[in-house]
Amino acid sequence: EDCWRRAEAITSTAPGVFAELRAAAEAAMATGVTHRIDLLGTIPTPALLLHGNPELGSMVHPEDAERFVQTLPRARKAYLPSAGHNLHREAADEFLAEVIPFLDRAGW
Repeated sequence: EDCWRRAEAITSTAPGVFAELRAAAEAAMATGVTHRIDLLGTIPTPALLLHGNPELGSMVHPEDAERFVQTLPRARKAYLPSAGHNLHREAADEFLAEVIPFLDRAGW
């Protein structure tokens, strides 16, 4: 079931999305921005970065999460050590314990 859900999500992504991402990356590099995260400093909206344990499959490493919160003016991070990449499935209670208060504080 999980494999079908993932395959469906991947194959339902419009191909143009990847072309747009590549074009944005190329434009950023042409202006001297070599890391996409540098572009994030202009975002005034509150942001929450949830990340799991890299040893369990998380794609976000602690130093990257720290850079994220240092770059965005209104960002915060939360580490879910018992989860890897699929935080909402692997640590649902901890995921909700971070997301719901964040959304409440942001007024969403």
